[in-house]
Amino acid sequence: MNKIKIFLIIIFSLFFTSCWNYRELDQVSTAAGVAFDYDENKNKYILTVEIVTITNYGQGQSLILPEYFSEEGDTIFDAVRNLISKTGKKIFWSHAKVVFINKKLAKRGILPILDWIERDAEVRPDMKIVFVNSKMAKDVFTTTNNLQKIVSFHVYDILESSKNIAKYPNINLWQVINEIQSDSAATILPVAHIIEEKGRNIVKISGCALFKDAKLLGFLDDHNTKNLLFIKNQIKGGIIPIKNALSTGTDISFEIYNSQAKITPIVDDKVKFKIDISVDVSLAENSGEFDFIKEENLIKLKDFSEKYIAQDIENTLSIIQSYNADIVNFGRFLKIKYPTYWKKNKDNWNKIFQTVSYSVNVKLNIFGTATTSKIIRVGK
Repeated sequence: MNKIKIFLIIIFSLFFTSCWNYRELDQVSTAAGVAFDYDENKNKYILTVEIVTITNYGQGQSLILPEYFSEEGDTIFDAVRNLISKTGKKIFWSHAKVVFINKKLAKRGILPILDWIERDAEVRPDMKIVFVNSKMAKDVFTTTNNLQKIVSFHVYDILESSKNIAKYPNINLWQVINEIQSDSAATILPVAHIIEEKGRNIVKISGCALFKDAKLLGFLDDHNTKNLLFIKNQIKGGIIPIKNALSTGTDISFEIYNSQAKITPIVDDKVKFKIDISVDVSLAENSGEFDFIKEENLIKLKDFSEKYIAQDIENTLSIIQSYNADIVNFGRFLKIKYPTYWKKNKDNWNKIFQTVSYSVNVKLNIFGTATTSKIIRVGK
């Protein structure tokens, strides 16, 4: 019996270990990223792809550089296939990292892009999707940096480092698709800004774009985006700066190590959400002569900071509510705890959402004061 099992394993290995979609490298062009724009006059999609090219110099040395191709089409897939007339090869999408979209397309709706991604067997659902705050999404490919020649890879690295700054979301395409299909039908995307610095264009990721029903609705700056990420339980790092803490003239910074948010819906005369946020931090900066490191002052700072952060998050919730976009997906929590109420009122959720109230409670767990327990005093 054991010999039969071994024989079957060998046979299956011989027949089924090859890739069904295998192609020789010289038959494809490998995409690093893609930008989608829309021409309203022609009523056509414009696709710009960043192709990875490798030049060998011998002796094991090679140079990886980008090359760009643009093409238009009546549909997304039409534009993708039309690229072959310029590249001479089909595009290989399995290594693509980022999808870029611009304002015109975002206002029109991103469903065609999401549909193409979900249907195409090669396109990875863990790609990132980024809103480009520029006239054209392809403008992002005009940016340069000395860290990474491939712009899409550079932007991907920035997104993956979001936990260190917590001022923009790091969201995969499959998450966007799930949120668009949820009861709230709302999601957020990170925003890429093209700025000039020292005579060159560079890309900076900051804040988020709000989408409802797959269409652009508005924006949150980096400060309000951080507060949103607190509520969405997506904060794992970053800094909480507080200027002039307790009116002492001293600025302080907490470094975040972890954060946990719990959302509890309450249905009474009206719908209310209780939001409890527990944040593990260290006092990473005491920029002034007031000593917050002393235990009695640290206790006062903790109490002040908890109320300060809670109020700040409530202010952000008011902004979100003004857009009437449930980008937190509060409706999901309501549906889980009060299924009967949700079934009766889900069709009116947009109207109800504008009237809900919130109470935010923040608990700071302060673990240490970085690498020193002293403050710097002038002349002392």
